[in-house]
Amino acid sequence: MLTLFGILTAASSAAVHSAEESGIEYTVEFEGLTSESGLDDAVKDISTLNTMTDKRPASLTGLRRRADEDAERIKNLLKSKGYYAADVSVKLETGAKPVRVSVAVASGPLYRIGAVEIDNAAGTGPAVPVDVSLEYLGIKETMPGEAKAIADAKPKLVRTLEDKSYAYAKVVKQRVVVNHDKPAVFVYLTIDTGPSVAFGETAIEGNDSVDTAFIRRRIEWTKGEPFSNTKVEATRQKLSESGLFSGITITRAEKPGAAGDVAMKISVVERKKQTIGGGVRYSTGDGPGAKAYWTHRNLLGAGERLSVTGEGSFDSKVGSVDLVKPDIFSVNNTGVLTFRVAEKSPDGFESTEVEASGRLERQFNANYRGSVGAAVERSIVTDAGSEKIFTLFSLPVSLRRDTSNDLLNPTKGGRTTLSVTPFLDQFGADTSFTVVRLHDATYIPLDSEKRYSLAVWGRITSLFGEETSNVPANKRIYGGGPGSVRAFALNRLGPVDGAGDPTGGRSSTEAGIEARIRVYGDFAVVPFVEAGAVYDDSTPGFGEDIQWGAGLGLRYHTAIGPVRLDVAFPFDRRSGDDAFQLLISLGQAF
Repeated sequence: MLTLFGILTAASSAAVHSAEESGIEYTVEFEGLTSESGLDDAVKDISTLNTMTDKRPASLTGLRRRADEDAERIKNLLKSKGYYAADVSVKLETGAKPVRVSVAVASGPLYRIGAVEIDNAAGTGPAVPVDVSLEYLGIKETMPGEAKAIADAKPKLVRTLEDKSYAYAKVVKQRVVVNHDKPAVFVYLTIDTGPSVAFGETAIEGNDSVDTAFIRRRIEWTKGEPFSNTKVEATRQKLSESGLFSGITITRAEKPGAAGDVAMKISVVERKKQTIGGGVRYSTGDGPGAKAYWTHRNLLGAGERLSVTGEGSFDSKVGSVDLVKPDIFSVNNTGVLTFRVAEKSPDGFESTEVEASGRLERQFNANYRGSVGAAVERSIVTDAGSEKIFTLFSLPVSLRRDTSNDLLNPTKGGRTTLSVTPFLDQFGADTSFTVVRLHDATYIPLDSEKRYSLAVWGRITSLFGEETSNVPANKRIYGGGPGSVRAFALNRLGPVDGAGDPTGGRSSTEAGIEARIRVYGDFAVVPFVEAGAVYDDSTPGFGEDIQWGAGLGLRYHTAIGPVRLDVAFPFDRRSGDDAFQLLISLGQAF
């Protein structure tokens, strides 16, 4: 029985294969399209005649059906782009072997917006009681009459009115008239604004362990002020950024109250309070590494976050405890206390470090964040066979600008950080110096779907106040490794001593560019080129000391960020440099 089943299955597969081989073979040509119009690729992408040549129709009838469906599909596409007089014809030369299919596309003129008119359904008063910018609605006179832009104008108009206190505004009718004589498209919108209302009482529900006061401090509106949907969305964003909620719903009453106000309700779903996680990594320079952490995200009910983290590799072991307290003096301020212990033994030095620090962070607006802090660090550093003890006080100050569109995988915008950290040691060594670091990363999308993008980064670091030999080895400037020029092992970019160990320096210059290319689904390839150097002087150079490297990376995008594998090769490899570096970790390089 099994044998018979196998024979039948094989026969069936052979028959299917034979049918595919004996189907109607054809070629397809497109006429009337030019790359300048921007329609060439769009038409070919939507055409099944073009995309399914490997799946032959079983008969000429099937081929004609595919051609007819294509003609209608292409015509609808052209209309959506503003070519309302488009015509598409398909011709089959059945006498040719293979069958020759010609698709003639006559796009016709591009229809533009002739006028946009907004009427009031009530028939009294001004058509729109507030200023409405047509540019904000995405349509204006003379622009191409694309279907998507016209359709999007309706919800954008509603949002505009909602931001102007008309919480119950709606578009009751939308009419689009195509004038073939012009050629032009005329858009008519009829609205019902409803009454102008103010924010009323706000009820909060769903919070079990999170203090209600914590939620109220993040409400952007006040009772009695004009309704604004922008403030509703800003409130939702602030609650989301707290990390305490898995669900946030903000609703308004179905109708305004007698006093002309609108009651609001915020419903939340709390996340689990505690999280345990970790990760692993590997690099040729320092071997395998691992990280584990435990976090309590709502310790005392007001978003206080306590984290315990352990991280280790062959050359480094670090443990830290962090306590984060939101709403210090203001909802925009956050306090952070940190206790850290570390043992490090990279090439060039060994150190044992104990540090306690605190800082105050302030979110100035959506893009800018700053911090000021103070820290004390006790360290035992062995360098060139000599052991020294340092007790360093520092006052770090930083300013960060972030316009990137994604925390884990940015494809647009940028990130810039400037930090200034003075160090002072009055115990054991009369040492004082200041480290200044400027880092910038820019992300450039290359297509509308953001499957292809360029990422460019650069960093300049300078240390002022002491000669290199007087600076603790664990505070000198180094380069190379996963967060630097990847073609060089950790700390191996820069000067070395007679034994080939890195000595560090007082300044560095680093930069790189990579292309992030999604090739299939969640998989991407990332070719990159990077360069950098470390200098013994406080002023970085840009000359012959620059070391170059290049490589290729693979990315698999997940919900928690891309899994990263990079292979990088140095140019003009020096004595002691590895032939390549292999890096495996979670997250983009920058």
